[in-house]
Amino acid sequence: GIRWDEQHIAGQDVKYTFTDSWSPRIGVAIDPWGDRKSKISAGYNRLHWSIPLDAAVRSLSSELDLLGLAFQPVISGTNISVVTDSAHLLNKAAGGVTTSPTIFTSGGGEFILPGTRMNMADEFMAGFEHEFKNGLVVSARYVDRRLKRIVEDMSGISPELANVGQSAPSFLGNPSPALDATVNEHKGIPFAVGTPPPASCGTNFLATTDDVGNGAEADDANGNPEAGAGNALCWPQVGVVPNNAVAAANGLVPGSPEFGGEPFSDGIADGFAKPIRVYQAVEIELNKQFSKNWMMRTSWTISKLQGNYQGAFRGDNGQRDPGISSLFDFTPGFYNLLGDQFKPGVLPTDRRHLINAYFSYVFDKYAVKNLTLGTGVQIASGTPVSNYGDHPVYQNAGEVPLGGRGILGRTPVNGQVDVHADYPFKLSERNKLRFGTDLFNIANQKTVLTIDQFRDLTNQPANSNLDFLKPGRGVTTTYQRPFYARFFVRWEF
Repeated sequence: GIRWDEQHIAGQDVKYTFTDSWSPRIGVAIDPWGDRKSKISAGYNRLHWSIPLDAAVRSLSSELDLLGLAFQPVISGTNISVVTDSAHLLNKAAGGVTTSPTIFTSGGGEFILPGTRMNMADEFMAGFEHEFKNGLVVSARYVDRRLKRIVEDMSGISPELANVGQSAPSFLGNPSPALDATVNEHKGIPFAVGTPPPASCGTNFLATTDDVGNGAEADDANGNPEAGAGNALCWPQVGVVPNNAVAAANGLVPGSPEFGGEPFSDGIADGFAKPIRVYQAVEIELNKQFSKNWMMRTSWTISKLQGNYQGAFRGDNGQRDPGISSLFDFTPGFYNLLGDQFKPGVLPTDRRHLINAYFSYVFDKYAVKNLTLGTGVQIASGTPVSNYGDHPVYQNAGEVPLGGRGILGRTPVNGQVDVHADYPFKLSERNKLRFGTDLFNIANQKTVLTIDQFRDLTNQPANSNLDFLKPGRGVTTTYQRPFYARFFVRWEF
């Protein structure tokens, strides 16, 4: 089969149509011995998925943002009030009060690069299945699912250039190592704090002074200054690219300041990484349909999820902005302020083993005739634990993996056993009462499910989170729910 999709997305200011999304699908199943007891199967499927309306509301329409806000309460006697004027904004670097005004940024809708295509992934599958006596079925399947293309919002400037006040248009497109949509910036020239910038900076330049902690200095993602370079930067006003002819062709005055990020090609790739998400799994099942009073459903999934892009939802910082996450908002830059953000590794929801087993038995004799007993067993290996710094520009916690993904191990293995029982009491030919109970986590396991992996708190210096690596900060619950039960009476008629 083959499927064709088209998506039209429209915001207040920008609209766009994603076209030519072809999704072929092919599958084959063979009965190797012709006895209808065995099956060998294989298949390929190309998947496209649409961008939710969140992108139209936030990126294709006008939006006001407030960045870097932290407030200091004013204490007067027993009364405490929180003020929002700029005189009481907390300075992240010094931890004191600054007189800098509140930062407002506004957008009139991001443009979409011509030729941008929908998100796409390829899936390959192969499996074998055989039915033994008494309806017992054994099956094994291999799955390989790979991300081939994504839609994300981007800009052509680095975090260090953004932190000295340079801005550039943001746009939606398909990030890749070959993308050339903007003018590449030059490396900022480092100079010692408290000394004049070097002559190579020119007479009109962008510069940052020492402001340790806010990400604007020439530091790597761990907060270490560039070796022997001090921690202040300047950018020359006039760069090598674009040259005068390219500038004139794009409506710019030849020789005008070009720091980088200007929205046109300069013949050099912009430096974006390849989005990678690879899921590989072997799924083994042992099942039995209900016969001779019992049934069984069991599965064991052995899998690996790796890459640098999780998908529509980010499990590291909990961001729910499909197609417009913070991942590709800046180029990697020269000073590693984004850490190992684009280095492939195990992704937050990677689990190597997942086991499920469900059994049910119905008694057909004696005083317990028609009593149903069932049990469920779930065992899951832990998920990766990483060291996340805050974002060098947005200052959001949980953004920048330092030292590689999963560098700090994994959460503990967790599992539980549940029990179900129900018994029908016949009132008449058409009426009965069914009494039952469900017992969950009968061993009363209380395993830690989530660990706080944020080294830094939002808008705070490095190593500011006192709860780092302690239980907590999960998208569900911190600890496994202890033993609990429910009882029911149901009237069936």
